[in-house]
Amino acid sequence: MSTIIITGSTGLVGSESVDFFCKKGFDVIGIDNNLRSFFFGKEGSTEWVKKKLLKDLIIFIIIIQI
Repeated sequence: MSTIIITGSTGLVGSESVDFFCKKGFDVIGIDNNLRSFFFGKEGSTEWVKKKLLKDLIIFIIIIQI
């Protein structure tokens, strides 16, 4: 199967894209810097989305948070 790279993978559109492509059988590499936490503090962090994706999606390879 093909590999896909998704930037912003823990944001709204990115996380839905990760979910969609994983369910289609793609290997997904997600890249995200969690910049929301910089602007909105801990409450704006997308860390919970990262944990959910890693738990739910076996094919999801890695999320890099810079």
